[in-house]
Amino acid sequence: MSQQTPDVIRVNCGELCTSRDCTASEINLLHRENGDITPNITIGYAKFVKDADELPERILDLLQIAAYVFCGDRMANRGSRKSVNNEAWARSFEFHIPVLDLDFWSDTKTKKALNDALTFMTGDRGYSFIFSQSDKNPAEILNKQISLFSGEYQSIDEAENTDIMLFSGGLDSLAGAVQRLNENMERSLCVVSHKSNKTVTHTQRVLIDELNKQYGNRVKPYSFECCNHDGLKSKDETQRTRIFLFSAIALSMCHCFSKNSFYVYENGITSMNLSKQADVINARASRTTHPKTLELLRRFYKLLKPSFDIIAPYYNHTKAEIMEVFKEYNSLHLIASSVSCSSSRTKPGQAPHCGCC
Repeated sequence: MSQQTPDVIRVNCGELCTSRDCTASEINLLHRENGDITPNITIGYAKFVKDADELPERILDLLQIAAYVFCGDRMANRGSRKSVNNEAWARSFEFHIPVLDLDFWSDTKTKKALNDALTFMTGDRGYSFIFSQSDKNPAEILNKQISLFSGEYQSIDEAENTDIMLFSGGLDSLAGAVQRLNENMERSLCVVSHKSNKTVTHTQRVLIDELNKQYGNRVKPYSFECCNHDGLKSKDETQRTRIFLFSAIALSMCHCFSKNSFYVYENGITSMNLSKQADVINARASRTTHPKTLELLRRFYKLLKPSFDIIAPYYNHTKAEIMEVFKEYNSLHLIASSVSCSSSRTKPGQAPHCGCC
């Protein structure tokens, strides 16, 4: 029996929620109490500035939008993984999000750039956004700022001499960190990571500790949390919007520390989305770091920061060439601690990977 997705999935966010319930056609995402309605997702960005009120309204909006899109993506079913024709894969979303900088987010150019990037990276039919004016009372703005950030403070010391990169704990990002630390001996590295579960967090922490031992504490970790809670089970774990969430955080940090770029390390075979089998088409194989995804994100982020760039040094590298990085810099011992698996929750026992692929 075929499994169809609704024509349009409505996603109510923040104070626009009148319920915390989620159905196939309507999702409610709330990260702080709204009257009698309790939160059903957690957004916990570690503070990268001492006072959240130092962040521009547009950046606060971006961090909130990215988190809502990521959580909404995970709450919308794509059908069975065993489906032959994958007719339920592509979905259409209508996000209703309150924002502080309504003029910017309501601009046709902004919404088109955001839709273009999200539609390609996910393989969905479309992402429409209906933005409304959030309460701009100073006390309410402060509450919103506080609700987005955890109590943890992870700032960048000597930001001028620090590069920012995305770090998953997988082989490619680990190789990128090793190469940058060796080729830029006078610079430090801020690695942006998602605390998706305890296994991944442990892997990242072990690798960062090892890198700091080897490279004189030049690695500065920045981690964040964005997840469902209270038993709200995700319907889809392909997480095709994760690059939007991760890059939004990196862009926000770049904005605050007067930096114009961050680094993404992924081998070219994976990035180019080459089909390994006939039914792995569209975004069924990840487009997370596809050159077009990164270019569409660049175009969108340039609306917030005109001089901004995303640098992908390994776009034309094979996995074999990435392995040579570890050999060249005497770091082969780090490989065993890396984990390149997106289904680490389901891995059996002490196995490092889930075994599915």
